[in-house]
Amino acid sequence: MYADGYGLARIAKILNDERVPAPQPPRTRVMQAWCTSSIREMLRNERYRGVQVWNRTAKVRNPETGRKISKDRRKEDWLRVPVPEWRIVSEELWNAVQARITDVNLRFGAKRLGGLNRTERSRSYLFSGLLVCGSCGSRIVIISGQGKRGYVRYGCPSHRYRGVCNNALTIRQDRLESQLVAALEQRILNSQLIDYTLQRFHEELRKRLAEIKRQATGLDDLRRERQQLQTKANHLADAIAEAGHSPVMLAKLASLEAQIAEVDRRMDAGKPRDLSAAVGEVRAFVYKNVLQLRELLHADAEKSKPILARHIGQLILNPKETPEGPVYEVSGEMDLLPAGGDVMQMVAR
Repeated sequence: MYADGYGLARIAKILNDERVPAPQPPRTRVMQAWCTSSIREMLRNERYRGVQVWNRTAKVRNPETGRKISKDRRKEDWLRVPVPEWRIVSEELWNAVQARITDVNLRFGAKRLGGLNRTERSRSYLFSGLLVCGSCGSRIVIISGQGKRGYVRYGCPSHRYRGVCNNALTIRQDRLESQLVAALEQRILNSQLIDYTLQRFHEELRKRLAEIKRQATGLDDLRRERQQLQTKANHLADAIAEAGHSPVMLAKLASLEAQIAEVDRRMDAGKPRDLSAAVGEVRAFVYKNVLQLRELLHADAEKSKPILARHIGQLILNPKETPEGPVYEVSGEMDLLPAGGDVMQMVAR
């Protein structure tokens, strides 16, 4: 099929439609189905032409971690051993496929394509890796774009490349990001939610300190225990001064000093705390970081993306038809909606 001009995605869909058993999926994929990456590797696997390739990698030790890692060798160092009984593909067909692979790479190489051929632009998508298809559970990714009009679009790869999901709805990258960023600002970064969060923090802090105080030994008992230990330590120090240094006596003195330090720590933990200053500091810290986060949402995506990923979990995109047109309903581990809603409707046009 590839030699006849079929694309990788079309081949995957045909195999899935015909229910040809697919390879076991990696842990990051939710379903077992043919995909473009599997077919791409098969088209380059020389075992099908009856050749075993050895010496492709070498084990080297990482100087920083000390662990052994695999490192690719130069193709000139590979060893090819003929195994004729393995051949299931004719040499003519193999050569035709390799010729087309070479031609496609020349015309649509890494400088022009994202996806398997990662580019600088492919790392500029703010929400990639955070979006999940509500129909099949696959991660929503960039599936089209880079053309003359430059409209990069998000969509379900299990529909686009495998044909095993019914979610055909796509959405432009710029529109998805603008709608999600606006929802983040409206819902997460508003002052009422910040005040509510700080109030809850204040309440939980008081409860925790009260619990610590109840669990700690009474301060009077601790003071008496410390005084007794200090008296023993003083007597032992006087004895060492009179009799001279002794390893046994020095070890006992060190043990007493360690016990005194532990009692001091427990006494400090049991002291009442003034929470007003702590809460004020936390409030200033939160507002400062909220302003930074708001600025970050409009900054360079490559810098913003890892920080944003720490603040939100997976966002589930469910396709839905409405009288106004198709939309994605967004839900997930963090509520991105304006107050009063359960899901956010994101226009997918």
